[in-house]
Amino acid sequence: MLVSELAKYSLDELTVNGGTETLGDVRRTIKQELEEQFLPLGIEILGVGVGALQPPPEVMDQRLKNWQIEWEAKTNLELATGDAEALRLVQQAQARAQIDIIENLVQSIESLRGQNNAELHEIVMMRILEVMEQTITDESVQAIIPRPLLSNMTSEATAELRSSLDQSEE
Repeated sequence: MLVSELAKYSLDELTVNGGTETLGDVRRTIKQELEEQFLPLGIEILGVGVGALQPPPEVMDQRLKNWQIEWEAKTNLELATGDAEALRLVQQAQARAQIDIIENLVQSIESLRGQNNAELHEIVMMRILEVMEQTITDESVQAIIPRPLLSNMTSEATAELRSSLDQSEE
């Protein structure tokens, strides 16, 4: 009876907190079954004792490994969920920044167009010239590209753009 009753529970249920709650249920069930069998014969069952279970050390080691694997899987899932959420937030922030940049660019173009009565391509070229001129003075760019080369590239590009602007005005 004890073996069949114990088989109804997992090892965790039988050993967690000494298995007191589960083993109490096992005792009550066995006592009830014994009473049903022996009470008609005049034998009274006074009590049933089942001590705390002590699985062999290798069983306990395997249980610990199983718990470790389970907790590692949960941890990895939580980390992956957190990483996915962080990636989603970064992508959302990048999208918002791009939208803001585009909105600012459109406002700037509209503002310049209203002030100078300039065409869109003229506004874009003027802005490119401004950026190129700022690039020449940027120390981080100068650290990467030698100053003479940068000046040469910028002056050639500026001349081309100014020429293109002059042609479009004619």
